[in-house]
Amino acid sequence: MVMDTLSHLIQLGVKVDKPKSVITYVYQEVGNVYVHYKDTEGNTIKASVTDEFEQPVDKDYDTVVDNRPRTIEFEGKTYELVPAGNYTVGQVDEQGHLTTTDPTTGKVVEGDKNVTYVYKLVKDSTPVEPTPGKPSEQTPSPQQLPNTGAADSQQLRSNGSSYRSCWSACNT
Repeated sequence: MVMDTLSHLIQLGVKVDKPKSVITYVYQEVGNVYVHYKDTEGNTIKASVTDEFEQPVDKDYDTVVDNRPRTIEFEGKTYELVPAGNYTVGQVDEQGHLTTTDPTTGKVVEGDKNVTYVYKLVKDSTPVEPTPGKPSEQTPSPQQLPNTGAADSQQLRSNGSSYRSCWSACNT
């Protein structure tokens, strides 16, 4: 209805001033927290994840709870969180966190925080299972022959009975 009245006044040649508007912009400072995953050499072993995105400044964050897996599978290999220590990538604390990056928990700040966890390659200790239907290859255990000076077999006498040592003849 207001528009109809305004249009009608304009058609009549009446000068109409638009009412002045006051627009107030309220900016809220926001920040992000990203989590990165590296091996002990500094190579990326998992895509980075966003722990917090455009969250208000001073909001609590905690990457340990939901973005610190104990193990990571990457390119068919398993990696596990490292214990505290010095690695090629740098100093790591007891949480597996690279100490030169932002803390694992804290408050969101304006801009970005970057938290990095460090992992090491797990050595495969799984025993190899034999293939069904295929005989397993066993290393023959050498049998001790008496040291008689003979090459491979000889006649032995013990208590008046004859025994024949059969190393090469019996194993061929």
